[in-house]
Amino acid sequence: MLKGEAIKAIQRGEKVTHQNFSPDEFMEKGRHGGIQFEDGVQSTLFEFFRVRTGESWETGYSIFKATASEPKKSNPWGGLR
Repeated sequence: MLKGEAIKAIQRGEKVTHQNFSPDEFMEKGRHGGIQFEDGVQSTLFEFFRVRTGESWETGYSIFKATASEPKKSNPWGGLR
C-alpha cells in the first residue's frame, strides 16, 4: 500500500502497519486528527513523516492484522483496546 492510501485508511479508522515496523506495531487514528501508535503515543502526520523520508516510506504499508497471541495493551485514557 502506498503512503497516501495508508493515510486514508488511518483516517477511516483502520490500523496500519509498515514493513519497517515490528510485527506488533501499528498506527491508527488519534484523538485529535493525528495518529496514535499501539503503545498510546500520539503524533501528527507531519511529525511522523518529517523524519521518515525516502522511497522506503512511500510504500510498504498494509492493514494491521492482530494475532491471537498479541497481548492487549492498556492505553493512557484507561481500559484495554
